[in-house]
Amino acid sequence: FGVFFFFITIAPTNSLVPFIDFIAERHVYLPMAGFCVLAAAGLDRLIRSQGRLAWGLVAVLLVSYLALTNSRNLDWRNEETLWSRTVAQVPNCARALTNLGALRGRQGKLQEAHALLSRALSIRPGYCKTIVNLAKVLVKRAGPGEAQRGIALLREATCIPRVQQLLALAFSYSDLKRWDEA
Repeated sequence: FGVFFFFITIAPTNSLVPFIDFIAERHVYLPMAGFCVLAAAGLDRLIRSQGRLAWGLVAVLLVSYLALTNSRNLDWRNEETLWSRTVAQVPNCARALTNLGALRGRQGKLQEAHALLSRALSIRPGYCKTIVNLAKVLVKRAGPGEAQRGIALLREATCIPRVQQLLALAFSYSDLKRWDEA
């Protein structure tokens, strides 16, 4: 049952359609229930036949998994840590670059945001979230021609709902102090 459950529940996300993200832990959450049933059955059999040795193995595994969980939790401490570590581990992940770039834009680190978002767009052209965030950064930088390019990107961003597009344009125009257009 455990093996069957694992393969049935992982089938819908098992690379039949290529993943956008290099690492997607969330896809194995449900299938792991099947693995846990199988592991529990094997552990039960081991405990019945080996006794203390099996309990020692359980203790070693438990301590190891606790240490790994603690280490992984440090990556999830905050948005900054999560996306910085993800970009460090998977430098060509457009999603991680986009999220870190958006964060840098909100922090006012516009040069770094521009570099991250441009890199993300070169990896995954047409990625809507990247286009919108790059447009916002261009407007905030307001260099020669950049603000107009940012506004043009937002106008062309038909990949987001019209309401979000209009709000992004309104905020961009207000950043530029073009109140009538906002």
